[in-house]
Parts: sequence; C-alpha cells; structure tokens
Amino acid sequence: MIGKKFTSHRLLEYPNRKGETEFFGNGTYYFEKLFSDLSHAKSTIHLSFYRFKHDSSGKQLLDVLKQKAAEGVKVRLLLDLFGSLRFPQDAVKDLKENGIEFAYSHIPSFPLIFTTLNRRNHHKIVVIDGRLGFVGGFNVGDNYAEKDSQTGFWRDYMVRIKGSGAEDLQKQFLEDWAKAGMDIGKTDNLFPELREGSTAFRLAANSGGSLDTKLLDLIQSANKRIIIGSPYFIPTAKVARALIKARNRGVKIIVILPEKADHILVKERALTEFTSLIQEGITLFLYQKGFYHAKLMLVDQQAAYVGTSNFDIRSFRTNDEMVLFTEDPTMLREIEINFHEDLECSKKQELSDVKAGGILSKVKRGLAYVFTNFL
Repeated sequence: MIGKKFTSHRLLEYPNRKGETEFFGNGTYYFEKLFSDLSHAKSTIHLSFYRFKHDSSGKQLLDVLKQKAAEGVKVRLLLDLFGSLRFPQDAVKDLKENGIEFAYSHIPSFPLIFTTLNRRNHHKIVVIDGRLGFVGGFNVGDNYAEKDSQTGFWRDYMVRIKGSGAEDLQKQFLEDWAKAGMDIGKTDNLFPELREGSTAFRLAANSGGSLDTKLLDLIQSANKRIIIGSPYFIPTAKVARALIKARNRGVKIIVILPEKADHILVKERALTEFTSLIQEGITLFLYQKGFYHAKLMLVDQQAAYVGTSNFDIRSFRTNDEMVLFTEDPTMLREIEINFHEDLECSKKQELSDVKAGGILSKVKRGLAYVFTNFL
C-alpha cells in the first residue's frame, strides 16, 4: 500500500487498537506537549497540516524541526496547498536547505484540474519515531495556540496516541506523502514494535469517500442522546433525515456551533438547516467564549468520534479526513466533560434566532444553498 498513488474515493478503516491516549481541548497544553515530544524525537518526525501559519507559533515550530534535522532526525512536512497558500516560499526554501523534506498535497493537475483544485488534505497528523502521534483539529498558528487576542479562546480537540495505533497514523502519513509524489526510501525504522495500552479505539481515513455512512450507523444506534460539535453544519440529506428520525423516536439531540464564522456563508448555510431542525425538536447552541473548531459526536455515552472531520458535505464526501472512533469509557467521559464545558459557554437558539431577517440575510442564505458542496 505504501508508496502507491491513490486517487480513488474511499473510506479506509484501520484495525481495532488499544493504545495509551491523552485528550487535549486546549491549545496551550496541546502545543506544550507537542513541542516536548518533538524535542525527544530520535529518528523521524512526520507532520501533515491543512493550515500552517508563518507567525510566531509557526516559526517556533519550524525552528524546532530545523534543530531536530540538524541532530540527524529525518523530518518531513506535508501541507495542503489551498489551506497553506500563504505559507511563504522563502520558508520552504529555508526548510529544504536545513535538510527538511517538504511537499504540498493536492496540487492542481490536468486533466482533472477542477477535481484536484476542490480536494483538500484536511489532516492534522503528527507522528514521532513511529511510536506516538497526534490527530485532531488543531492546525499551526497563533490563534490555535491562544496567542491571538482578536480570536480569543480557540476550542478544539486533539488526541495523543502512544504505542498501538501510532502505526495507523504513520501509514496514513506515508500514503499522503506518496500521493504528493514524494519518496520515502528504505533507511528509516518507520514501524517499530509497539506496546498496547488501556484505551480502545479505531482510526478511519476518509479520502473523498462516504464518511457520512459511518455516522449514520452511530445516529441509528442512539437510544437517548446525540451530541454534535462542529465549526460547520451542512449535513447530507441522509444524515439530516437520520437525525430527524432519531429525534422522532425520542432521542435528545444537541448541536454546538460557533457564534463567530471564520468562512463566508457557512453560518448562513447552517442556520438555514436549523430553521427546520429546531422545529423537529433538535437543539442548537452557539459557542460564545471564542471560536469553536471542535469536531465530535457522542452517542448515549456509548460511542463517539473525534478527529479532523467537520459535520459537513465537504468533509464527508470530498476532503481527506482522519477520525478516531471509540467506545472506551475513559475517553467517553473525557469527551462528556469537555462537552459540558462547551455547553456552559454557549447560548441556546430559538426558532426566531435562526430565521432569516432582512433581504441581505436571505440573499446570503440563497447563495450559501447554491454553493453547498463547496463551502
């Protein structure tokens, strides 16, 4: 599998694993742990990010990577071309001169130029020595690390995996690296023997496949409650119908979205969905504390997912995404605790709050509907 270019759309489910995990909902603590782990790297550092900002936090990370490369660690950095369009070419040149391998994902190419232009590598994956890694929603930049006063608190989730399960993050990075036209070579110890831990989970990688089919299984299994957190909410028609059916059989459904929008028209599109969903009894809260970028679903305190995927059509059917599914009681409790913290910082929306107001609002919602598949 490694080394072959994959262009087909698919959903890849990795094996069930038991590893040691740590859950982060705070950028300050996450980046502290990430930098600490990077400083102890011995053989390889692999990083894949959708957005990498060349600000103080980004430069600090690059300095660490250059230092590790100088120590003889093999460092590879993969960025999405669209998401990191502003990453300076001078910085790319500097990285390469310091021995760091660099590549962009999804460079537009003929004959499918529109398809490749629309595709995004939305992964946020770090793998260190093939033994531990991170997956979740945090990109790289001052706003994610809570160093941007304008953004305020950035709510996101990241999971650190040590031991069993790290090999799946490694395989995914190597596949993405190969798809970017890069070669790994055969000198690195990429897959060391790994110990099992106490947390059970399973990783799934979506490459423009049908991630929503996995979510349908979760929704249909719910008996009491479904919790959804996402920066964007544009479900497929099947997922929207499944949520309504779940509510009709008595399942309580709570959705948290950000009050602030970071992209044009996405909030308008989400509120359009909720003009009907609220009438069906589904509850919407808007996060007030800062920006809400978390991606999660929790069902009955029995199953959950966290990862890179937004609750929208682009993540379900177009982007490259990585999601961690779990039924582990310890991780479910952590997700539950963090969700209640989010709920305390959110404001419940009534039907009157989400209905379109004036002409401008109606025009925006009309445009949002037209461009649904591209938001």
